[in-house]
Amino acid sequence: MGALSGYLCDKLETVGQAEEDAWLLVRTALANGDHLEAALEGKALPDTLLAKIVSLTWQCVNEKDTALLGLAASNGGEFALGRLLSRMFNSNLREIHVVTTNYDRVAEFA
Repeated sequence: MGALSGYLCDKLETVGQAEEDAWLLVRTALANGDHLEAALEGKALPDTLLAKIVSLTWQCVNEKDTALLGLAASNGGEFALGRLLSRMFNSNLREIHVVTTNYDRVAEFA
């Protein structure tokens, strides 16, 4: 189970039977190795449960982002991605499109 899945399983507290039943389905999918999007896909979740998942996901990612930003600030902002992007601009490229599938802000920090 990934860090985000573990975080959600440790922190999420359900209220009521509808949330408990829906969370059991999601939690089982996560335990079986599904990533969060796959674990949520096709399941009718109560809005209250979905709001909790969104909030906890943000909290988990933001905690790590904040730590990473502090590390970047203390190291003069040195990121491997930043060096790569800088070198790409030393070519004839004037515009670079960066697509990330992550929730974090590593590309922005770089």
